Amino acid sequence: MNNTNKHAVISYVAPEERIISPRELADFHTTALKTWIGGYRNRPEEWTEPKNWYPHGVPSWTDKVIIGGYSKHKCHIATGVDDVSALSILDGATLVIGDDARLTIDGLMADPLGMLGDSGLSNSGILQVLGQLSIRNVALQGVFNRGLIVNEGRIYADGSVSAKDDDWGRYADRGERVFLLAE
Repeated sequence: MNNTNKHAVISYVAPEERIISPRELADFHTTALKTWIGGYRNRPEEWTEPKNWYPHGVPSWTDKVIIGGYSKHKCHIATGVDDVSALSILDGATLVIGDDARLTIDGLMADPLGMLGDSGLSNSGILQVLGQLSIRNVALQGVFNRGLIVNEGRIYADGSVSAKDDDWGRYADRGERVFLLAE
């Protein structure tokens, strides 16, 4: 018996690679809206509790997030969570990014014609950063702040975010802001 291994030769020509702009990439995806409702049983302020969100489920990188409007409970992030495409904190609402927590707003998937507009972070309430907040790939200045941002941790922003203090609005800086320049 002949035990010679026979190998098939398959000819394949890979398609030519092309660079896709952030705008083209965003056209292939649909962002969803997640609204903080809070108040679920023993975890009324936990970002990671799926039943604190409408529709149910913790936000992910294709989601635009709205904190406030329906809840009297502040929203608290205790650990690292999935990226989101845009974040809006409404008047009277509070988001706390805890000491060991991180949140990234990555506008690559944001729909600039959507209800949150072109801003990666839109704040009319209170944003308290004890851990880490990163903002990247956002349109316009990236931050629209009519509320209060209290930074006692670290905020990282890429070259798409304005470094001008006027663009950041009311801001209490006891932490560090790092602006990464575009190359």
